[in-house]
Amino acid sequence: NITSLLFGQQYNTQTKNTDYFMEIEIYQRVTMIFRSIFQANSIFLSFNSIQLLNSNHDQEESIIKTEVNAMSLMKNKLNRISRDVIPFQNGLFSNLTFLNLNYNEIESIEDFSFSGLKSLSNLYLNKNKLTKITNYTFYGLNKLAYIEIQNNFIASIDSHAFANFKFLQTLNMESNLLENFNLYYFEGKALIANLESNRIKAIESVVVSNYVVNTKIKISFNHIEKLTRNSFRNLYSTLDNLILISNKIEFIEDDSFVEFKMLDTLDLSSNNLRNISERTFKGLTNLKFFRLNDNQIEFIHDNAFSCLLYTSRRG
Repeated sequence: NITSLLFGQQYNTQTKNTDYFMEIEIYQRVTMIFRSIFQANSIFLSFNSIQLLNSNHDQEESIIKTEVNAMSLMKNKLNRISRDVIPFQNGLFSNLTFLNLNYNEIESIEDFSFSGLKSLSNLYLNKNKLTKITNYTFYGLNKLAYIEIQNNFIASIDSHAFANFKFLQTLNMESNLLENFNLYYFEGKALIANLESNRIKAIESVVVSNYVVNTKIKISFNHIEKLTRNSFRNLYSTLDNLILISNKIEFIEDDSFVEFKMLDTLDLSSNNLRNISERTFKGLTNLKFFRLNDNQIEFIHDNAFSCLLYTSRRG
């Protein structure tokens, strides 16, 4: 039985655990006869010039699903994801858990395009040309745990784009064009959100369910100018790690952190803070790692750090 298909830079395909071998050139279009790879568990089509990947329509109706659980289409020329480009909706890949679409030219993902990938846990869309994510871009990915969408041109995310993802643990959207952070999340037990190197100016709202145990948020290298009592207001009971390095923060409203009993790591390095009042960091009784280096601090109240009972100040 075929367990792995590799279509790589050498323009051939070799199967493991069989004597089967053939040479093939891949350019622009691949029509896959999925019936012949029922038992394959990996398909790698990286480093080609694929623009279209589709199934054989004459056989599609008679096929329920394949056993493929890993697929890589990295470094091709896909410019969109839709039903007529890649047949992810029809159940053929319901066992797929790993999908790598890095380094393509993907500009858009049609709503519901991934709806047939019921088992997918890891999705990689780095180094593409995506500009937005709608509420239905990732619809149906009920087991998604890890998603990377770094180095695109995303300026817009619908507020419920990642809602109801019970297993989502890591969301990496570093190096995009986001200006606002306004997401409604999630029913998972933990979340690591990386939003570094965007254009975020304001932190509006993040909503998590009561099931979330801890949340780690990285928003370094953005354009945030102030923190208020409404910043992260819905994360009081879950936020344990907040990284805000190299923003433009000049002002922190008094009592902004008063409810953050779980926060144990806070990094405000390389901002523009000047004054630390008695109540700037009030409430951070669980803080263990705290950085304020490379700011413009001129005044610190005598009792500014009296609440930091367990803090290890670094830097």
